[in-house]
Amino acid sequence: MTDPVVTEKVDPETLVLRAKPRRAVRFRRNLMIGVGAVGALLLAGVTWLGLSPPLIKAVEVAEKSQDLAKRVRPPVETLGRLPKTYADAPVLGPPLPGDLGGPLLEAERDNALDVTDSATDLRSAGRQTAPSSEASQPAVSGLFVAVAMRLSPPQSPALAEALGKASNTPTISVPAGTILAATLITGLNSDLPGVVLAQITEAVFDGKGQRVVIPAGSRLIGRYERVSMARQARINVRWETLVLPAGEALTLTDAVAADGAGYVGLADHVDYHPGTLAKGVGLSTMLALADTRSEGGDDLSGALREAAGRTFNQAGQRIVQQAIDMPATITVRPGWPVRIILVKGLALPVEKGGATNG
Repeated sequence: MTDPVVTEKVDPETLVLRAKPRRAVRFRRNLMIGVGAVGALLLAGVTWLGLSPPLIKAVEVAEKSQDLAKRVRPPVETLGRLPKTYADAPVLGPPLPGDLGGPLLEAERDNALDVTDSATDLRSAGRQTAPSSEASQPAVSGLFVAVAMRLSPPQSPALAEALGKASNTPTISVPAGTILAATLITGLNSDLPGVVLAQITEAVFDGKGQRVVIPAGSRLIGRYERVSMARQARINVRWETLVLPAGEALTLTDAVAADGAGYVGLADHVDYHPGTLAKGVGLSTMLALADTRSEGGDDLSGALREAAGRTFNQAGQRIVQQAIDMPATITVRPGWPVRIILVKGLALPVEKGGATNG
């Protein structure tokens, strides 16, 4: 009889078929904290840049102004070549053909001599025939005689012809309601009132479309006021002077600026100062929290805390109200298209009108 085979007992846990568990991926705590801090700083920087564009624009405008001043400033060599005294100024050559400066001056001198002689004769005649009463002396005084002679027609034929030609110059009228197309030469900022310049880009013809009344290249001078309303989104511009390319200046009456669609006023970028409003709301919230924490208590310290909290609450409300009432800043860049509407008609001499249209 054989002995039974004794086998070792195997642990059942070792016989279970299972896969090796996957290694868990863990992030480093310090790395995540650093990434979060950098992201928060970037978000805060972007928010600050978005809520404070006027400061950055002011720096850019100042840098551009400095660069422009450096480019416009004349070099030292150019100033050194200028004459030091009047004796070093260049002498003009002989007059060119058609120069009427000398004849006109000579005609004015002759006319002045004639007026002086005539005034002397009339004064002597007035003294001989004047009445004895003092009330009639101003009528024959030399002052009134000289003024009368100066208002009389000139004796020189050349001067009379020139004055007659100037007084008989025909005019062309630009009717009211005419719209002029122009572009801004200088920019606008509604924080302060100022002067604005524009240039005509399209010539204006007469009613028949044959003669140019206002040529392209003419300049406009106007004024704009400071924006005083909180939610105003457009700035009003009034044009006062029209300067033609020949240098003639004409006064405009009630000429308003409009955009391409005809809406009165100009607007390019409107800044409602959201950063200032956010700061006011945040400060008001902090003051309100201080007011809440100061509630309670019947002793003297509690009364003082309550009074301080009430003062903080009123100050916060005023800060928010000032931020809401702050007028918007409207800026218009140079080169912005603009339309000028003539409310009243404009009279122009024919000679000031440029070429004809075919």
